[in-house]
Amino acid sequence: MIYTDLETWQLFKSGDTRGFDLLYRRYSQFLYGYGMKICADEEIIRDMIHDLFVDLWSRSGQLPDLHNIKSYLFKALRNKLLKRMSIKKIRGIEELPDNTFSLVISHEISIIQNEEDKLIQTRLQKALDKLTEHQREILYLKFNEGLNYNDIAEITQINYQSVVNIIYRTINVLRKNMGLSLAALLSLLSKLG
Repeated sequence: MIYTDLETWQLFKSGDTRGFDLLYRRYSQFLYGYGMKICADEEIIRDMIHDLFVDLWSRSGQLPDLHNIKSYLFKALRNKLLKRMSIKKIRGIEELPDNTFSLVISHEISIIQNEEDKLIQTRLQKALDKLTEHQREILYLKFNEGLNYNDIAEITQINYQSVVNIIYRTINVLRKNMGLSLAALLSLLSKLG
């Protein structure tokens, strides 16, 4: 039987080991990818994912009903990593240390056919490298993980309008710096790895 995310979550909450197994298999790779963007230490990421699932399992009967399991797990992992990395709270927002959240052009887009495409790729990578850690994280969650503004706000612990503003401003800065149309830039951003 194939379970939806919400059915899997209900199984997990009820203490059914199938729910645990399905949830872990369905989300551990996403969590690993997101975690590696925050902290490049594979061992820490694996430990934190393991700890996250153990913690959730130990309180499975008390977990809330969710509309988006992925964003809940991302937020929980992010909080665990920030706590582990002893990040200070600044203005009520837990900030990532510099140079932890990397956005790189994926292999799919890096197979370039001509010199103009190579130039665009290089310019995009330089423009991405100039973004703040927070901007890169939010772009990753939006374009790589396909999360909506509400979920990104919940994960990053900033309000909805701030997420919208950050994405809007970041895209405008990238678009102006790159000299690309909005459609062309969004197409490139959707292929980030």
